[in-house]
Amino acid sequence: MQMVGMGECKIFRGEGDHLVALGLGSCIGLCAFDPVNMVGGMVHVVLPESHGAQDFPGKYADSAVKFLIEKMSGLGADSKKINFAMAGGAQLFKGSDNGKMLNVGPRNAEAVLAMLASLRITPAAVDVGGVCGRTVTLTDNGDMRVKTLGKDDKVLINLKTCNILTMVQYKQTMDSSQLKRAA
Repeated sequence: MQMVGMGECKIFRGEGDHLVALGLGSCIGLCAFDPVNMVGGMVHVVLPESHGAQDFPGKYADSAVKFLIEKMSGLGADSKKINFAMAGGAQLFKGSDNGKMLNVGPRNAEAVLAMLASLRITPAAVDVGGVCGRTVTLTDNGDMRVKTLGKDDKVLINLKTCNILTMVQYKQTMDSSQLKRAA
């Protein structure tokens, strides 16, 4: 088991490993899996924009997606065969600015979806929003498991087969027009 900390990107190849991002609040856990070459990866996105910072490419949505693809390709993944899914992006804080500055979770989700769309990638499953944190696990067989605070641990999707194993809904912290623009 490899822990994927804030701003980190971890990858594995073959059997016997899995990745875990604990306690995602406003952060996004973006999981990816190449079912042909059995290469998996996860990046723990913390903020939507890097504003030119290059210190931690996994930390920012505008650099994390490409960084994850590059790292997986370096381990033998075929970028055209990688399946993606994401979870997180909760709205944990409310402020007096009508949520603009502290609206990090929905902004992270929108930024990751926009970056994926710019690369012509449609995520196979998305579980974002709400007000509770999540723990995300990617197993060596392609299962992306999501444990939402106060709920049971569930397989969101198997990225090896891309079978959605549970009902996936967008949480209502972002309105549907924002999601459509991002996707």
